Amino acid sequence: MKKKLMALLLCSVTAVMLAACGSSNEGSTSEEKVYLEDSQIQQLFTDPEQFKGKYAKLSGVLLANPETDSDGSMALQIFYDTQNYDQNFIVYTDNADASLKSGDYVKVDGKVRGKFTGQNAMGAEISIPAIENAAVTKSTYMDVVAPTTAALEPNVSAEQHGITASVDKIEYSDLETRVYMTVKNDSSDNVSLDVYGIKLIMDGQQIAQDDNSVSSFNGNYAELNYDIAAGASSSGILVFPAIEQKKDFQVVLSNVISDNYELDFDTYTLNISAQ
Repeated sequence: MKKKLMALLLCSVTAVMLAACGSSNEGSTSEEKVYLEDSQIQQLFTDPEQFKGKYAKLSGVLLANPETDSDGSMALQIFYDTQNYDQNFIVYTDNADASLKSGDYVKVDGKVRGKFTGQNAMGAEISIPAIENAAVTKSTYMDVVAPTTAALEPNVSAEQHGITASVDKIEYSDLETRVYMTVKNDSSDNVSLDVYGIKLIMDGQQIAQDDNSVSSFNGNYAELNYDIAAGASSSGILVFPAIEQKKDFQVVLSNVISDNYELDFDTYTLNISAQ
């Protein structure tokens, strides 16, 4: 969070954004839209003028609350590089959700206006890409930062003493692996789980949950509870580093403890077939 706050301090542009917004809808025509290739996106941030008049599909996180004009048009400043809070750009739009706020994830489809020049909070001049006539839709951390590239629904479960652990879904992405788990307590006693101790085993190698991941905070992922009351269940998303998609692996849950201390639990081993 400290890194993000510092980025906001150094990069936030003044209200000159809206002053430049007046002509954002001028010249709208039905001309054929020519979009930037994915390989050209990085060039857009170094030399936006060369792409003036072309269209771009971008995504990112809002650096600050949108600035809204009296006619409802908005100017938004967005970080394209959501991991390093870098590569910010300006978007002019009259087609966006009025509830958008700082920290929201968005997708943008608009026309490259060229280069925006303004001052940051420290008074230094900056030049960044400007996108106009844009459609802006609210999105999520998962879709913008770590989109799913493949998914499995193994529906694998194991039961001991009335406690059932299930793997409902696996989502692969280039950034992380998401394991959707449910633990159901059909016993008459409360149980506790070592949630963070749940791990993967692939090719004999143990893979711990990603303690550097910010997904649980920024993504607001559902959390698997540590304590589950008798007759209740809990579901959540566990985040691991990105793993190979075509290899089988195991999800391992150990250290399940019941309030009935006479019960002993073996390790739950859930076999996931990638085929």
